[in-house]
Amino acid sequence: MPKFFKGKDKEDGTEDQGDRKKILPNMNLPSINTTKLKGSLKCLKWIQKKIQKKGAAFPLFMILLNAVYLTLGGLIFMALERQPKVVVNTSEDLVEIFDVLKNSDISQNVSLSKGLSVPALVRNLTSQDLEKFDDILAGISNQRTAASKAEWNIYNSIFFCMTVTTTIGYGNLSPVTVAGRVICVIYALLGIPLTLALLAIVGKILGDYINDACAWLLKWYRKVHKSYEYERTVQEGDDGQVDAPLWMGLLILVIFTTVMAGLYCWIEGWDFGTSLYFQYITYLTIGFGDVVPGKEELVFVNVLLVYLGLAVLSITLSMIASNLHHQMEKASFIEKLKDTEMSDSSFVGSAVGVGDEENGNGRRGSGNDSAIATQDTNGGKSYGSTESSP
Repeated sequence: MPKFFKGKDKEDGTEDQGDRKKILPNMNLPSINTTKLKGSLKCLKWIQKKIQKKGAAFPLFMILLNAVYLTLGGLIFMALERQPKVVVNTSEDLVEIFDVLKNSDISQNVSLSKGLSVPALVRNLTSQDLEKFDDILAGISNQRTAASKAEWNIYNSIFFCMTVTTTIGYGNLSPVTVAGRVICVIYALLGIPLTLALLAIVGKILGDYINDACAWLLKWYRKVHKSYEYERTVQEGDDGQVDAPLWMGLLILVIFTTVMAGLYCWIEGWDFGTSLYFQYITYLTIGFGDVVPGKEELVFVNVLLVYLGLAVLSITLSMIASNLHHQMEKASFIEKLKDTEMSDSSFVGSAVGVGDEENGNGRRGSGNDSAIATQDTNGGKSYGSTESSP
């Protein structure tokens, strides 16, 4: 144990130690490892410098704010909507069914022991007896539906708040009380803009990293195909906007969804097709609710994966749409340019032909006369073609 008290001489130190043992005889003070403490402080300082250098303070603040908002909403909805768990009792359901059958009109006149079959007995039931059966079966169905619903615990409540703020809305859990529904509307009006702001920040950060990865991949690709050039579709200064070819956007989308599908197969035990289906239904905010994660304790992991998937899918779809729009504009421009060149060439050709006839040359134009200065195929505009590697 380190000596926290130092006396002037040896005797004073001995007396102090004896006094401490008398006052605190059973207290074992933990020893402090100064090496680990210094290492932790250095790590914290390094993280702080990285945050300041990368400008990550505001993104971290938005992530923390969204986490607090989801947790607070989960606590509110759990307090308002939590009900006792519905328990299904099959024995009681059968007792009710047999009671209706026993009290029916046909059972009072006919016995099954006389050879009457069950279908014949059912056909002889009156409409009043069938209505009683309908009521009992409807009650059993409602009871089993309520029992199959997820319970309003803290995990499911937080996950419900995430589906509200991201507009996915699986529907497997929904408020039934008046207060819960009113608060759900207010919660959505405040939470949706907050989530969109977070997704925009995450998308910008991911877009910068994806741009770096695409630049590296294009550099490698041009080493293999030296004549390959790519026309930019994003203006300079548009941070967070991915500038990559169409095939690269599709490649990123396929790789990301494949990795995420494998991750969900490992977490939830789904097959690959179910995991892939769940991703696209979730990331496109369709949210049927037929496939929902069941690991309640991993709610924040699921929330993080959903936010990440929404950001990546929105980036890649935006990139694909930008490429398609650029190609359509380019094709339309080329068609207009061809029409203009054809009209100019026909006009000049006719003029040259008239001059030749007047001169008596008997031909409609020489090679030099028909040479016309044409514009650049890009109309004088630079689309930012990357430099091809030597």
